[in-house]
Amino acid sequence: MSTPTAQPRKEIEVKPAPGLKVPNPEDAGADLSADAWTRVPRNRYWSRRLAQGDVILRGQQAAASTTGKAAASADAKQTSKKD
Repeated sequence: MSTPTAQPRKEIEVKPAPGLKVPNPEDAGADLSADAWTRVPRNRYWSRRLAQGDVILRGQQAAASTTGKAAASADAKQTSKKD
C-alpha cells in the first residue's frame, strides 16, 4: 500500500485594503502588515475578507487601478464629445 501524501496547501497573498486593519488568525490574531503582502491559506475566512473588500489580492490591485483609469478615460472622452 502507498502512504497518503499531504496535498499542497493552496495559498494566496493579500494585504489590507487602504485604511483598514485586518486580523490574521494564522498569526495569533496579529494585524496584517499594510506594507507587505502576506501569504495566507485560501479558506472561508479569507474568502469572506476578499468578498467584503477588507483585503486586496495580489495581482488584482494593478488590474483594479488599470480598470479605474480606463473607465475615467472613457468618461472624459464622452464628456468632451458632448461639449
